[in-house]
Amino acid sequence: MAKKSLQLEKVLAKAKPEIKSEIGKVKVKRVSGFKATLEFTGEELSVTVPVRFEKVTAKQVQEKLKIVHRHVSGVEVFNKPSPYKWGWYDAEGNEYPENEIKHYQILPDGREIEVKPFERTKTLKIFKLLPATSLSEFLVESQYEVWAEAETNIPALLKFAEYLSRKDAMAVCKFSFGRGFKEYYGLIYPIFREGKFLLIMALTMQKIQYEHWMPMDVEAAPIKETAQTPIGILEEI
Repeated sequence: MAKKSLQLEKVLAKAKPEIKSEIGKVKVKRVSGFKATLEFTGEELSVTVPVRFEKVTAKQVQEKLKIVHRHVSGVEVFNKPSPYKWGWYDAEGNEYPENEIKHYQILPDGREIEVKPFERTKTLKIFKLLPATSLSEFLVESQYEVWAEAETNIPALLKFAEYLSRKDAMAVCKFSFGRGFKEYYGLIYPIFREGKFLLIMALTMQKIQYEHWMPMDVEAAPIKETAQTPIGILEEI
């Protein structure tokens, strides 16, 4: 081992500075996903396969929205929690008043435009209908029950729910919790059960995009014969 280290030192001594900086840098491709084993035993099929699994997210959409925050002095700040509250802090940990923070969106061409956070949605304004069967195509991040605030409002909401049911449709609105830069589509559809009904609003940012498609023309790996323990010869006692 000492001999190999001495040889490496000699190589580094003769190497050009730009080569030295690259020696020792090994780029390892990160394998995503958690490891597990899928097991199934049925009447016609039995499989045991090592697999990986990973959460499907809307990171493609979130990465498109690039927002930077700066104090009016030009210092870049970040919204982070402290022991008592959330606040705006620079890289050194100095806190700045929220009313002195400006927000900028970085456009694909590199330009920056000043923007402000979304306001909290107070009106679920429907702007289109989609087939109810297309719900499974969307990456639903959360679901909320929607019901009438007062009993006198139930008949109107029931008419809307029955309308969606007859059309086999779901209503689409835009929704934001406010104080941030996240905006969702709200997919609203009715549920009827035992003489009662309610509406569900599913929040989504995109249709599901799968990234780990596998080819179907791959040959199965040959099954390796493994040695087994000897057949027992002991007489039963």
